[in-house]
Amino acid sequence: MFRIAHISDLHLDFNLAPSWRQLAGKRAIGYQNWRFRRRRQHQRRILDRLMADLTAQNPDHIVVTGDLVNLALPGEFAAAADWLRALGLPDRISVVPGNHDAYAPVPFERSIGQWRDFMSSDAAMRDWFAGSEGIFPYVRVREGVALIGLNSAVPSPPMMAYGKLGRGQVERLGVILRRLAKDDLFRIVMVHHPPISAGAARWNQLLDDKALQAVLKSNGAELVLHGHLHRR
Repeated sequence: MFRIAHISDLHLDFNLAPSWRQLAGKRAIGYQNWRFRRRRQHQRRILDRLMADLTAQNPDHIVVTGDLVNLALPGEFAAAADWLRALGLPDRISVVPGNHDAYAPVPFERSIGQWRDFMSSDAAMRDWFAGSEGIFPYVRVREGVALIGLNSAVPSPPMMAYGKLGRGQVERLGVILRRLAKDDLFRIVMVHHPPISAGAARWNQLLDDKALQAVLKSNGAELVLHGHLHRR
């Protein structure tokens, strides 16, 4: 049996004080929200106890479906990379970014690029589906299980938390799912925003959810893991 632990929306608190310049735009609102509300909800001591329990259960793989940081400050990404490395080896942890990981535009190498080792395809998978839009989707195969990572994280205006995959990523997902089906693998799609947005306001949805649903319906997937809405 291949056991997977799934966690999401950690909103790690690294006690990094942003400068006034960094708080321009959307980050100013987000910082106030974090300081006076969200910080009490996402307490590091609780997360540490959760991760200690998770580690004791020794899962074969850990999936993290986004929102590791809060304001997308460069220092947050580096600290999150250190946290991931302390959790385990990159080949046993798969990560996809969330909307807070794209809270403000930050160059790839200074942002989620620092988590590249946790978001990279197996070498054997890179030659038959690579696209022109970066590293997503990525594919990892572990003991009959195929883990497929999507990136729905895009910068959005203040008070918005929507996501988008884009046509290229959705089309490549279809190719990947068909190929993996031929190998009789258990296909797990990992994405931050839920593929079914019923009940969520439009500003909080995956904007191309219908396109994702169509690909999943046409090609099949055994499981979809997501986060974002902070609800079961």
